[in-house]
Amino acid sequence: YTMLNGIQRWKYQGKYIESMFGVKALYENRTGGQLSYNPDIPRTTANGYGIGINTRRMEAFAKTGILLPNPSSSIGTVISGIYHRQEAFFGLTEYTGEQKNLYINLLYQTNVVNKAHQVTTGISFMYDDYDETYNNTPYRRTEKVPGVFAEYTYTYTDKLSLVSGLRLDYHNLYGAMLNPRMHLRYNFNPNSTLRASAGRGMRVANVFAENMGIFASARQLVIAQNLQPETAWNYGINFTHKFTLFDRNGYISFDAYRTDFTSQVIADAYASSNQLQVYNLSGKSFANSFQVE
Repeated sequence: YTMLNGIQRWKYQGKYIESMFGVKALYENRTGGQLSYNPDIPRTTANGYGIGINTRRMEAFAKTGILLPNPSSSIGTVISGIYHRQEAFFGLTEYTGEQKNLYINLLYQTNVVNKAHQVTTGISFMYDDYDETYNNTPYRRTEKVPGVFAEYTYTYTDKLSLVSGLRLDYHNLYGAMLNPRMHLRYNFNPNSTLRASAGRGMRVANVFAENMGIFASARQLVIAQNLQPETAWNYGINFTHKFTLFDRNGYISFDAYRTDFTSQVIADAYASSNQLQVYNLSGKSFANSFQVE
């Protein structure tokens, strides 16, 4: 097992401009399997069972903030790029994946009337290119997603803050997507805080990365045609109370969350004994969680 990891960051701070730049690099090589496996000879049935995963990843990012003549207004930019390549084998099963990602975000923030009312608007663009091969079968997907968004924040002293936002994206493969969200925080006192949130989200499933464990089994991965992205409504509430007991500080926290899927991708291991079938669920799907800490 070999892993090399490195990161370098630079920061610039001027009177009106503040920036941060950075690069990251990762090299990881893993080899495992039976004691009889010999990586120096061909991987055939005469060799032991072996596993090998080689990962190379490069990231670069830049964040810049610019203060405008109006002291309550500013412009920000976020740019990031990722190159990720993975080559893996699990016995006689082979997988190769390559991802190229570019993300650009431009924001404008200002106060309306006074500091209690703040508005943030912006545009974004996401480019994601996936080139994957599973047992000599190619899978290629290129996503281009331009979008616009707006967010309003209301703050009332230290008691109340409310954030509401709306985002519109156009996906080159799946069309227009409108996603609202809202966050609420209310402080009953300095020690007791209530938080609530609700919103809609979407994601495109990366089937191979999310089900790589199946490669180590005898099952075949079968992906449905025209797989649609996952979409869901999320709701959550949290209550946190800090206290002092026997001269020691402590806290208690209650969390409750629910997710209602309007479209869900599932990995079905029960439809066939020798396959893992991946498809969009037909019917209702939800998840509830409750936690006390």
